[in-house]
Amino acid sequence: MDISYQAGGGWSLDGKSRLPSSMRVVLPFAVMVKAMIMLSMYSSAAILHPICTEQAISLSSALLLAVSFVIMRKYFRQDAAPTYPLFSIYFLWVFICCLRGVFAVDGYWSARALATNAPTLFIPVLVYVFSLPEVTRQVLSVWFRIFIPVFFLFILTLNPDFYASLLNPLLMLVPWLPLLPRRWKLVVLVMACLMVCISMGARSQILKALVALSLLAFYCGRTLLKDCFYRMMRHVLFLLPTLFLVLGLGGVFNVLDVGSYTGVPGSSMEDDLLADSRSIVFEEVATSSVKDGCILLGRTPAQGYETNFQMSQDERQSYQDQKRRAWCEPVLLNIFAWTGVAGLVLYTGFYWQASYLAIYRSNNRWMKLLGVFVAFRWLWGWLEDTNFNLDIMNVSLWMMIAMCYSSRFRAMTDRELHEWVGSIFRRSSSNRVSSLHIP
Repeated sequence: MDISYQAGGGWSLDGKSRLPSSMRVVLPFAVMVKAMIMLSMYSSAAILHPICTEQAISLSSALLLAVSFVIMRKYFRQDAAPTYPLFSIYFLWVFICCLRGVFAVDGYWSARALATNAPTLFIPVLVYVFSLPEVTRQVLSVWFRIFIPVFFLFILTLNPDFYASLLNPLLMLVPWLPLLPRRWKLVVLVMACLMVCISMGARSQILKALVALSLLAFYCGRTLLKDCFYRMMRHVLFLLPTLFLVLGLGGVFNVLDVGSYTGVPGSSMEDDLLADSRSIVFEEVATSSVKDGCILLGRTPAQGYETNFQMSQDERQSYQDQKRRAWCEPVLLNIFAWTGVAGLVLYTGFYWQASYLAIYRSNNRWMKLLGVFVAFRWLWGWLEDTNFNLDIMNVSLWMMIAMCYSSRFRAMTDRELHEWVGSIFRRSSSNRVSSLHIP
């Protein structure tokens, strides 16, 4: 397959694979709406509040998913799409779980949980969208040119705890910093440091930014690193949760309660960086599944899990004596609660396969770094990366996974990927870059 960078036109597909202009406009628009909704959620600026409505959130999610499914069905050539059976099996299983959820509805709140949770289970369809270099380039280009200026315009009205959440798409480019144009290197590096330093309350986002910066450090020592290093890192990241689970169940070490081992007294859940806010969630999700015999099949997106501790006052009044919560923060616990071990294995397969392809089947070192980051995001999915909303954090995560799946991204040489990253920040190009042959 041949792709080329054209003046002002981005990376183009050949033949019938070319997306219509309407699709190329709708996708960046839908992602920008998502970003602006998230900005308005965390801003005190009254001018932004009309943007953040439940209807806007639902409609923008429906639009993004609908366009993604249309692209998957109509505009993919078999040699360009991630046509692995895993996706078909997963979507079939999710459909079955949602259908079971319809029969599990026992009132208004379970119906609302089903309507909210079911669409988020189809987020992996974004892999088909962002595996196209020209689509990913256009979305990122619009995000940088429009959202970043708006972010700094309203930065004084934002809650500092959510700076990092709003800037999540940067995480993908931080390890690729040497590929960026000179002025954007400084901008991205400053914003990455801002994500780390601005608020100690955003523990999860701080750690993700630190890992991204660590991968950048790996690039600086690239002459010492061989492919076996990336492979070893991938295996370690996928094995760590099993090790921690065994140690936790054996009462040897609870990685979620590090504060108790360091002797640091936690004054509050918000201020203590070492506070354990996840052990009870694991316990309640597991207990709910065992109680109902739903370990393998899940409790469906309509039921969530039973809780005695993780409910706000509004939730307690709403659910009354049911004491059910529709979702929790760790994405992989949600997948387990809603779709059981079967769904969890399939969902894990996306991360496993994406990181494998990026590390073992890439023609450039940059994709190997991204493969390690995707493996880390699976590890972190046991603690956060929540999926109760198709927000900009989920979009950026599945963009990374999609790039790992994409044979076109993986087939690029270092020079070709350098050119692609540079094109994100260019308004136009007067020089046509030679055609890139993707086998």
